[in-house]
Amino acid sequence: MFCARCGRPLPEGAVFCPSCGAPVATPPSTATDPLTAATEAGVGATPMGGPGMTGSAAAPAAVRYGGFWRRVLAFIIDGLIIGAIMMPFGLGLGLAHLMTMLSEELTSEAIASLLATSLLVWFIRVIVSWAYGAGFESSRFQATPGKMLLGVKVTDLEGHRITFLRATGRQLGKWVSGLILGIGYLLVAFSDRKQGLHDFMAGTLVCRQS
Repeated sequence: MFCARCGRPLPEGAVFCPSCGAPVATPPSTATDPLTAATEAGVGATPMGGPGMTGSAAAPAAVRYGGFWRRVLAFIIDGLIIGAIMMPFGLGLGLAHLMTMLSEELTSEAIASLLATSLLVWFIRVIVSWAYGAGFESSRFQATPGKMLLGVKVTDLEGHRITFLRATGRQLGKWVSGLILGIGYLLVAFSDRKQGLHDFMAGTLVCRQS
């Protein structure tokens, strides 16, 4: 090490040059800051999220799906409620049939009238079933009365409330599930997330209420 002013050699540890008295420039330290070194080495670093945290988000609670038999019972309860709504129409149709059978003349016009009335009652039941299911499942309850009593609700695949349009698609899927000998409903017992064919078609889940 030499003096920057006079060029003469400097003794080790000198602060001033013994020849010309010029201050000795101190070279930048090569020592590494302990905290920096520890951080670079990964020692003593605190994970994100504060003490005691591992840096990973807490695992969400496991979703509990509505099982097959629970949904069967809910289906029966809803069927009884819809049946009660339809009872006046059924009684009227039954009386019309009875009056026709007791009539002395069973004309083709009378038979056609009975068939038309039967179709009308069937159509009303379809409308009532659709409005009942889609209306309740897209409401803030997210469930029909039967499902509410059994502690389940309908959600989309992310667990959110479904729209009336999606609920309508689910009702259409139920009719498909029934038309194929109920196999669409039996899928609930065997699928991983307890989905029937109508749930797969509409992109819905039936979950236990928390």
